[in-house]
Amino acid sequence: MCPGDTQYFSVQAVDGSTYTWDMDYSLELASYTTPAINQIYVRAKIDFTGGYVYLTISNACGSANRIQFYVSKGSSCRTGYSYTYSPNPANNELTVNYNETPATSNPANNETSTQNQTADNTGQSTTVSPAANNKTMKSFSAELYNDKGKAIRSGKNGPGNKIVFNTQDIPNGNYFLHIIDGKEVTKKQVIIQH
Repeated sequence: MCPGDTQYFSVQAVDGSTYTWDMDYSLELASYTTPAINQIYVRAKIDFTGGYVYLTISNACGSANRIQFYVSKGSSCRTGYSYTYSPNPANNELTVNYNETPATSNPANNETSTQNQTADNTGQSTTVSPAANNKTMKSFSAELYNDKGKAIRSGKNGPGNKIVFNTQDIPNGNYFLHIIDGKEVTKKQVIIQH
């Protein structure tokens, strides 16, 4: 679960029982529920790093049973940025973009920048475009693999916020894009279709 995500919890309903839900500070109620309801939706707050949802089930005799659910922060959660790639399917080129979320981007610095050409380790040209706000740049790299696991394109964003791979000479088929951010690797399937 990542900050802002919603999670659904439920238990088997038992006639005559009441259900009291509670959660720790890093979670909040995402939809209204009453004590007689055996389900709840919770949302992770912006500072979410993991937390507990608690359920107390009481019956007519006064007996109570307390259950706790641990909710962990997903390893793929990113704070303040994300990566996108397009188009898919790709024809002549494939672009990988670093995107800041509105909370961390700085639209006041709206400078026009030029593009630089760099050669990747396969001898292919990769276009790198410097971003408008160099103070918030994130360094990342990307690799494109064929179905046999061989890297056929690779590049780094350098001072820019995107990597563009030339795909004109790559045969039609399924490929695998690896976006490398430090020790984290995001893997996506890409189709090349001319």
